[in-house]
Amino acid sequence: MKWSKQKKIIEDRICDNLKKRISINLTNYRAIHEPESRFWITYDGKEIISISKMQWLNEWVKIRKEYKESNGTENEYDYATNVMQNNGDYYINDILYSLYQYLNLSIDEALTSENFIIKALSMIDKRLGKRRLITMVLDEKEHPLVKKLYKIRCDIEKIDGINC
Repeated sequence: MKWSKQKKIIEDRICDNLKKRISINLTNYRAIHEPESRFWITYDGKEIISISKMQWLNEWVKIRKEYKESNGTENEYDYATNVMQNNGDYYINDILYSLYQYLNLSIDEALTSENFIIKALSMIDKRLGKRRLITMVLDEKEHPLVKKLYKIRCDIEKIDGINC
């Protein structure tokens, strides 16, 4: 599916109060040797997350080298990937796959997903009702994007309380 169509479907799922305020973006810069990809989400024109292929690769290489120098027993490539994912950093191709998966999930499946992109998008999904939003409790270890979109949604729905 083309990104423009996927973007439209995802943005159509955003709750009405946030539809014009949140934008989900993806671009590919192909003029360089190793094509750079970037994914970002804006709220009222300000970036709340930006994920870059080159930034991810640089961090991954750094972790891999450090692990190799420490004489670790695991495969250094797998180790670096696991560390990155445990920190909530996903490779751009994983982000694209997550966005595709999100389109095929029920709201219950999206809310319980281990993938932070899917879970974050579910916080602003119009299928998530106000009553359910009020009763939700986020884990302290939740990815910052999930927390941020949850707070934005609570604010826009005028929900106060310990959870928001």
